[in-house]
Amino acid sequence: MTDLTEAIRQFDSTEANLKRLEDLWKAIEGLIPSGMVIDSGSPDAQRYANHCRAFRHIRKAMPKLDGFELADELLDLDEILRYRFEAAELGEVEYTATIEQRIYSQAESLQEYRFRFATQRRALARSALSSAIAAVDALLARLARRDPENSPREVSGPEWEELNRVIKEIGVLCGSSIGPLARWSDLQRHLHFGLACDLSDIINQDWPAVKRSLQSAMYGRDDPIPVDVPDLGTLVRSAPTGPVITALNWEAIDAEEFERLVYNLVSDALGYSNPQWLTHTTATDRGRDVSANKTVEDALSGSTVLRVIFQCRHHPSRGIGLDEVGKLVREMELWEPPPVDELVIATTGRFTTDAVDWIERHNNSRKVPRITMWPDSHIESLLAARPHFVAQFRLR
Repeated sequence: MTDLTEAIRQFDSTEANLKRLEDLWKAIEGLIPSGMVIDSGSPDAQRYANHCRAFRHIRKAMPKLDGFELADELLDLDEILRYRFEAAELGEVEYTATIEQRIYSQAESLQEYRFRFATQRRALARSALSSAIAAVDALLARLARRDPENSPREVSGPEWEELNRVIKEIGVLCGSSIGPLARWSDLQRHLHFGLACDLSDIINQDWPAVKRSLQSAMYGRDDPIPVDVPDLGTLVRSAPTGPVITALNWEAIDAEEFERLVYNLVSDALGYSNPQWLTHTTATDRGRDVSANKTVEDALSGSTVLRVIFQCRHHPSRGIGLDEVGKLVREMELWEPPPVDELVIATTGRFTTDAVDWIERHNNSRKVPRITMWPDSHIESLLAARPHFVAQFRLR
């Protein structure tokens, strides 16, 4: 019987390759000439040929999806020119349209593969997600019975630890094919802080919204809704079982790779533009690693562009303390003007209690820059929805 963690790893690797193929096709599509004159010796022609070679090389590693195979629909430039000459000689509009469709047909093949991949990925996780939802319901029911007057301010114990583990498992199971989930970021934040008030928010607000989103998203808009009849058919031919490994292997990357990972996350995110990886990792960089512009949309007042600096700290074995946070904030002044509106501290470790308290007071006082914490748990949550990065950086 197939191990579920291994099955997810295979899907993650496939998605990483699929993302590369989609990026290559965008580059190839942009190099397809629009006229009848094609210079096969030009730099653009050489780039076109090289991109096609890379595409075909990666395509060979793509597995079938329930029998469907990603086709090689690419045409050499000489073929494109020959087809267009034939269409011009015939002078038939319908044939010309058919030829143009053939030239760009690789896009349709990729879209079909992406659709089938997402369907299979949801099917793979569906049974395990149903079990995880039931587990969270049971854990929260037990945690809700805690006596508020006799309970410590911070939530702890085996049930709380198990809740954190199951929520991480849900994130990994979802991948990029299920989501976005309502209040998922709020749930992650409250789990991270782990206070009694956070547990209350999880029980009353976060988990009900996440659960509804999960139950809806487990069956995509284009998937059939399950019907309670004796024969549902075979949704997934393989039924993988076993525990899901949620922790990422941060030791597999170094500081420079972690910065590149954060850069890729920012580059891939909606609302962020002009990302820059500004300095060498070992340089005396005044604390700045990645910068970007963040656009905040307001339906009444329009959009606002904020300048954001991302500080990357690869410390899997230790936390970010108050002294380090204060140092990073002071160093932001050295990079103005223009002003820094937000400082994101991303770490493969965690933040100490003193650092968290100081950052909360800093933000509550409306001081600039606003400080956002990305502990390891938050980055793991971001990567759960972007499994191609997990595979690319060998984190699982």
